[in-house]
Amino acid sequence: VKAITSIEKVSLLTIAGASFLGTHGVAERLMASLAKVGVNVILTSQGSSEHSISVAVSNTDGQLAVSAVEDAFQLEIARNTETRAALREDLSILAVIGEGMKNYAGISGRFFNALGQSKVNIVAIVQGSSERNISAVVSRDELPLALKATHDAFLLKETSVSVSLLGSGKVGSAFLQKLAAWEANQGRNSMLPSMREVQYLSIDLRALSDDSQMLCAARGLALAELEKHIDGATLDLGRMAAAWEKEGKKV
Repeated sequence: VKAITSIEKVSLLTIAGASFLGTHGVAERLMASLAKVGVNVILTSQGSSEHSISVAVSNTDGQLAVSAVEDAFQLEIARNTETRAALREDLSILAVIGEGMKNYAGISGRFFNALGQSKVNIVAIVQGSSERNISAVVSRDELPLALKATHDAFLLKETSVSVSLLGSGKVGSAFLQKLAAWEANQGRNSMLPSMREVQYLSIDLRALSDDSQMLCAARGLALAELEKHIDGATLDLGRMAAAWEKEGKKV
């Protein structure tokens, strides 16, 4: 994530109706009606159910937009009471942007988790097919809190700690298993107040030794690989190193 942006003072216009399911041209008619009256669409969201389409527009264009859409779909609205155009005002758009987001798992989860932990309600979600932008529509009143939570999640709480482990017996091996569980994001209770400061903490094991040997890695040892060699609650570094050498791995 390279940037966090926001747009204040937007309204969310939603046209919904069961009759839209499988109907061709609904989105086209919606956009054409808005273009006809000169309303700029900032964001578009449609669920896979095809039951509704939402568009974000400027707050100043909200009433004009809903009138235009009601005119365009007046026949459907008259025939079916479930079909309606609804306008929700005083909202904001919050987006995280970055080239490195593409094909990188966990960005959206981290984004929405940060908002959820801060009790920010998400009204709508949009992600572009380029995978470089994820946007969330939130209440304008909650935008400052949402911005702070997102900045904390992606910029301020990135902490990396390097540790060395002296001893691979029962205590050392148990500690190693805890580190591996942490790396796999297992057993974390993010609701604990203390976890709010360390939820994005990365712990690198740079060195591991017993009474005669030591393993070192500039970027951290592979914890999951080390955990596989724990036998009987202890890790035998000598036997593990011999196995790696037999497999042709550089030790």
